[in-house]
Amino acid sequence: MEQDTRRYFDYELAYNGYKKAKELFKKGGIKALIENEDFDISGGGINYIGTIEQWADEGYMPINAFAYNITIIATLKDNEWNIDGKIDVYSYNGGEDTLYINDKEHIKERINNLLDYAKDNNYTIGDYEEELTSLEKVLNILESEEV
Repeated sequence: MEQDTRRYFDYELAYNGYKKAKELFKKGGIKALIENEDFDISGGGINYIGTIEQWADEGYMPINAFAYNITIIATLKDNEWNIDGKIDVYSYNGGEDTLYINDKEHIKERINNLLDYAKDNNYTIGDYEEELTSLEKVLNILESEEV
């Protein structure tokens, strides 16, 4: 089996995960999210209610979306959970990498800093182009939704 050597992050995939989570959340809140096989909360499982209550004490809840290579950060404000676009990216070099996937300015900043980031992290030209393309696709989606 060939080893996966790509280093780029697929922002379009991450955005699709966020959109799916947002749609499920609108339909049935956190419960609808957790009941979907694409999403899980840390310490989840059958008794997820206790876990939701435990995370409520923290004011936020990380929702794992492994199929999308992200963790969605649900926030609690005035006893209401919200999904506002904040995600943590599962990057190939590890570390914490948080952004608002639905914020044009965050995406533009990523595009503007990508070349330096790619150099610092030994991206191939192909990896750089793939990541740039995915960022541009998300930016185009955000700009078209704005109209």
